[in-house]
Amino acid sequence: MNQISCIYRYGMMTLCIQLLGLSLTSHAALPQQPVSHADQKNVLLDGICLPLIKHENFEQGNDQWTATDATAWSIQKVADDNHAMGLNRRQSKYKPKHRSPLNIALLNDVQVTDFVLTFDVRSTKDTGNHRDCCVFFAHQNPTQFYYAHLGAKPDPASGQIMIVNNAPRTPMSKNKNHVGWDDDWHQVKLTRNASNGEIKVYFDDMQKPLMTATDKTFTKGQVGIGSFDDMNDFDNIRLYGRTFNPFCGCSSVVERQLPKLNVEGSIPFTRFFCCCQGFNRSSHRRWAIRAATQMTRKRNGRRPTGR
Repeated sequence: MNQISCIYRYGMMTLCIQLLGLSLTSHAALPQQPVSHADQKNVLLDGICLPLIKHENFEQGNDQWTATDATAWSIQKVADDNHAMGLNRRQSKYKPKHRSPLNIALLNDVQVTDFVLTFDVRSTKDTGNHRDCCVFFAHQNPTQFYYAHLGAKPDPASGQIMIVNNAPRTPMSKNKNHVGWDDDWHQVKLTRNASNGEIKVYFDDMQKPLMTATDKTFTKGQVGIGSFDDMNDFDNIRLYGRTFNPFCGCSSVVERQLPKLNVEGSIPFTRFFCCCQGFNRSSHRRWAIRAATQMTRKRNGRRPTGR
């Protein structure tokens, strides 16, 4: 029923847009403040119905994000009743081991496999051909991750989908499309199908990808926003997807992960369905305690018991 409901809502939304004569591909007349998106509960990616995991508008601060250099980020007032998270300087105290972006802010406690990430972004400093913003995904650690570099003028070091894998960033795409940066707000979307490795990046035109790549080196991880060494404001971030379950090693359709398990008291029950097994309230508690125990044994150097 969820799949049918998602397809029905998606179809009705598309029909309404067509009837109203709106164009999702228009680049013109973007507003001077972030775009207000419809609060969709699900989106479709290659026929897969993905639930909304996170909606961030920074009205309550940025506590749910971890930055490589927290002092380079601040909450900006971008309208009378609206705030965004932005970079307040180009330079960063963060020095990556391999050549890769300097300013990264990762969403805490959520790892995704298949996902759709959308947000509004405004470049706040014109730095020429490499004026950019970056989208990070499948982030494993500081030396292993993907990112999309939305650079103004593409070349092998700019405007490409990149991989950092214990070596300097390497382009996976061969993009030749320019990114139309100015001082206005723009819409970005990145989709990832972990099964077939497809990555698609959209800028303003949500129907036609700006750049694409295919790679399956990393199939899950954290997502984030930032810049190689430029300045941007970010707002209206929405993440739809399947989260990765670190205990059984498969992906799950859930509201969010449980980053900390309180095995002595009650364990909060969230919408949780593993691809390998479903859990009701009581079995979820037993499973969570068993998983936490095995993680403790593993950290202490003892062999985990069977699943």
